[in-house]
Parts: sequence; C-alpha cells; structure tokens
Amino acid sequence: MPSERFYKLPEEKRNRIKDAAMHEFCEVAMENVSINKIVKEAGISRGSFYTYFEDKQDVLRYLLQDAKNKQDEFIKKCMIEQKGDYIKSLYLLLDYSIEYFEENNFFDFSRNIAIRNGFNPILGMEEHKDCFKKNEKSEEELADWIYEHIDKTKYNIASKEIIRALMIQVHIAIMIAVSRILLTPQHKEAAMRQFDAMLTVLKEGVYKK
Repeated sequence: MPSERFYKLPEEKRNRIKDAAMHEFCEVAMENVSINKIVKEAGISRGSFYTYFEDKQDVLRYLLQDAKNKQDEFIKKCMIEQKGDYIKSLYLLLDYSIEYFEENNFFDFSRNIAIRNGFNPILGMEEHKDCFKKNEKSEEELADWIYEHIDKTKYNIASKEIIRALMIQVHIAIMIAVSRILLTPQHKEAAMRQFDAMLTVLKEGVYKK
C-alpha cells in the first residue's frame, strides 16, 4: 500500500496520480502497465513514484482498497442516517456504486483487471497473503460495525457470522446490478427489479412462515 508520504500529498496531486494509474490499468493487461506512462500523465518524476509505491502491483492494491474504503464509509453513513436499517441503506449504496463506477471509470477498470489480466482469485494468494489478511481484517471490522449498528428490533441477526454471510450476498447483488445497468442502460428497470427481488429474498427468505 502507499507510503505515508503519498497520503501527505495535496489531495489534487493524489487524485492526479490515482486518475493516471486508473487510466493505464483500464487500457492494458497487467504485464504491460507502464509506470513511465503513469508518471508522465500524473506530472511526477519516476523517483517520486517510488517514494509513494513499491511497484505497479502496489498501485493496483491501492486503487482497489481506495474504492472499498469509500464504499465502506458510505454504507456506515447510510446506516446511521437510516437508523440501522440495512436493506434501505443498500438501495442507497447501489445508487452510490453506479455513480462511483461511472465517474471514476471503475467499471472499465474492474472489467479490464478481470478479463485482460485473466483474473483468478486463487492465483497469487501466497504472494499477496499479507494483502489478503488485511482485506479480511477490514471485512471483519465492517461486519463488527454493522452488527453493532443494525436495528435488531427489525433484523433477526444472531451473530457477526450472519452479517459476514449477508455482506457476501449483498456484494454479489450489487455487482450484478451495477454491471447490468452500466453494460445495458436500457435495461436499468429490469436490473433494479432483479436487485429488489434479491434483497427481498435476503429480507424475507423463501420458506413459508
């Protein structure tokens, strides 16, 4: 992940570097990502780059983690505003995710990482095990936070493990909806109906009471 020096940069400069990196990762496969192109577009020196990041893998981890951090902060904000109503918060999170993916070119970025780089979540786990551990810890912390703030008078949540399982299903539902809407905007209503149906299943289940 980036050095502390990177985070001490003015926000405008951090955003320039992030946008330049995002643009490069959207264009080519991982092995062809050029640090020279990133620094040229960002308007920084190659030497400065290496005071902020270890390598291009480090940049990639930062881009992914930055998006996740923003999403986590948004769901927390929504949970507080909706007085612990998780399902209502998820509809707001979907709107936020669509807007974020469009404004930050994150959909093309994600698709390129998945398709052009032959993404396989199993490959490279040993090489990046520390990163996986940090991500798992981040997920656990978010689950703990949601468990503490969810309205337990409305939701039958017996443990934090249930929250973790729910978060996985919610992530899948949001990614499916975002992908359908951005790939085929004319089918947005159908995608929203499907998203609503998936949340209804999570909320109400399929067994007759």
